[in-house]
Parts: sequence; structure tokens; C-alpha cells
Amino acid sequence: MTKAVFPLVDLERLVTVGRVQITADAVRLLLEHRVPTTFLTRGGRIVGTLSPPSMPAGRVRQGQFLVAMSEVRRMAAARRLVAAKIEAMRGRLAAWGHNDDDRVVRKLASDVGRFVTRVDSCVDRASLMGVEGAAARLYWAAFADTVQHKMGFNGRRSRPATDPVNSMLSFGYALLRTEVQAALDGVGLDPWTGVHHVAHGQRPNMVLDLMEPWRHRIVDKLVTSLVNRRQFVHHHFESATAGACPVDSDQVGDGTRFTPEALRRYVSAFEAAMERPADGGDRPARLELHEYARDIASAFARQFKSPHDLEGDFHDHDSTIYADDAIEPPSAA
Repeated sequence: MTKAVFPLVDLERLVTVGRVQITADAVRLLLEHRVPTTFLTRGGRIVGTLSPPSMPAGRVRQGQFLVAMSEVRRMAAARRLVAAKIEAMRGRLAAWGHNDDDRVVRKLASDVGRFVTRVDSCVDRASLMGVEGAAARLYWAAFADTVQHKMGFNGRRSRPATDPVNSMLSFGYALLRTEVQAALDGVGLDPWTGVHHVAHGQRPNMVLDLMEPWRHRIVDKLVTSLVNRRQFVHHHFESATAGACPVDSDQVGDGTRFTPEALRRYVSAFEAAMERPADGGDRPARLELHEYARDIASAFARQFKSPHDLEGDFHDHDSTIYADDAIEPPSAA
């Protein structure tokens, strides 16, 4: 067993994977130093998070709730979010097409980008989800073409992850979710009250909202790089039922997951990716993500006028939640 010592002052968060035991004294020490601890299964399912109390941010949360309760404001914020997600997909495809001189992928990138203009005409959540879904179908079809060593990948499958590439994507998204959760906690946003993910009360909807553009800018970019360079191949994965126990079971049937050693390598690769710029960025992805959360918290706070202001106008050209300077879409290069 490999042991390592990390100064607590340098620890920003702790993510445990599988059957890990933490003493009560260690938990208390982590909470006292405001270090959140997230528990993941071997398959990447988030079991839960132990975190210190959120930073006090009354006006931020009041503004957040105000927007969530107003259909007009919520839809305007959701449109900006989906537009940023689609732009991130377009930018990722454009980068792939440029790097590989693939005209087909560049054409698909252009096709995906056209859906951004359709977002503004969406008047309700159903129509917005329809546009988002149509863009995503094109994106994942093109994604399959960019994966040179497919290892059984023929489309996005998450529950269960049916092949190594899907397993890498799903676990990467789980790690990204812990990053976004930490960023939200740092600025006082309520993780449960979203503007686009609103249908399920048992999910951290705001965390899932803010993850969307970053999935493609960070995780998809990382996975294709690792796979195409053959840094991960078939023998780095195993059946999700191998050595399974009730404590760490994802109940995923014939799913695929990392071997223990490959999992350590992947987490290290993800950490390195967070220290590099994401697509279209010019500073470390983790730094940009935290700045993004602060910008959105400030925009929410600006929406709050009084407890009775629940139906004010919230037009796209006003000071919206997802302002142009709060989301920096990836460049086409």
C-alpha cells in the first residue's frame, strides 16, 4: 500500500473512491479547515458529500430563488446556459476537426453551432430541451468519429457505462461535479435550486446546470486525448461486477469500470487537466471555473431588489445570470 502525507493547508478537497474509511477525528479536522469530502463508488457514482457550512451569501441566494421562481427570468437564464453548452460542443468539434484536418467533423461543428441561434426562440423548457437534445445527438455522432481507438464505443451510454470510453466520460463528469460543487459552496450558491435542471428534487440542480459547458471543455477533451494516444486501453478496465460488494455496488449489471491502478492514473490525468486551460481558456481550468461561479453569484445578487419582486422583467439583453462576461465559449481553434 502506498502512503503519502499532504499538509492540510494545501488540501482544497478530498475525494474518496470505493471502500475508504475515515476516522471521526479526521472528518472533524477536515470540516474545521473547510475541506469538503466527497465519496464516490468505483463506478463514479457520487454517494454523498461532507462539507462545512456554505459561505454566508443572503443576497446571492435571494436572487437565485427570485430567478428560479420567475418563469421569464428562469427561461432567460436557461437559454444562456444551453447556448453556452452548445457553443462548447461546437468549439470542441471545431478543435478536433482543425487538429486532424477532418472536413466532416468541421462540417458537423458548423451544424451544431447553428443550434445556438435557435435557442433564443425557445419559449418554454420543452422547446429548449428539444434544441439541446438535437445538438447533442449531432455532437455525440461526431464524437464517435473523433475516437480513434473506440474500444466498443458507439454512442453515449452512462447507466451503465457499457465500454471503456463511456466509463472514462462518466467518471470524469463525476470528478467535474465535485469541482463545481466546491466552486458553488465557495460563493454561497444553493446547489439544489437550478434554472434548467429543475424536474428532479433529489439532484443538485444548480451544480448540474453549471457543469454543462465544462463537460465538453474539460472532460471530453481529456478523454479523447487519453484514448487516441492509447494511454488507456482495454486491459485498464474490468467488469463493474468484479469483486463487487454491497457497500460499493452501483447495481450496473454489465457495466465497465477502471481497474484500481488505472483509476489512480485517470484521477491524476484529470487533476493535471484542471491545472491546464480548458477549451478556449487562457488560464488554468480550475481557476476559470471558480471565477465563473463568482461571476454567476454576482449576477444572481444583482437580480434581487426586494422580497416581493417575483415577476420583474428578465430579458436576454439585460443583466442576466449567464452574462457574456460570465461564460467564455471555447474558440474554434
